[in-house]
Amino acid sequence: MKFVIAIVLVVIMGYAAFLFANETPWWLFGLGALLAGLLVPQTGWQNWLAGFLGIFILWMFLTWKTDVANNHILSIKMATLLPLSGSPAAIMIVSAFIGGLVGGFAAMTGGYIRPASK
Repeated sequence: MKFVIAIVLVVIMGYAAFLFANETPWWLFGLGALLAGLLVPQTGWQNWLAGFLGIFILWMFLTWKTDVANNHILSIKMATLLPLSGSPAAIMIVSAFIGGLVGGFAAMTGGYIRPASK
């Protein structure tokens, strides 16, 4: 149950960071994952997986929503520049994977900071 709570917390804090995306750096969602790692006591791998899945799911949803809104124009152009054969789904997965790595390592760091602060 703590694992699901951690994922939901990461998604909520990541979405809150997304709302201020124009005024803040892109990596701010990592701070939300770090806070989730601090607040929900789990092992390091559980924190990493919760942060990874939370940000991966959020990032996939947000890129899909943006991609549909602009009729896949930007994702096709970016996927053509990269060796992804012009596939919009591939660029969304790669982007979400990179965001998931940042979220996972941030949550794991928060989980490891927690015992040190006692």
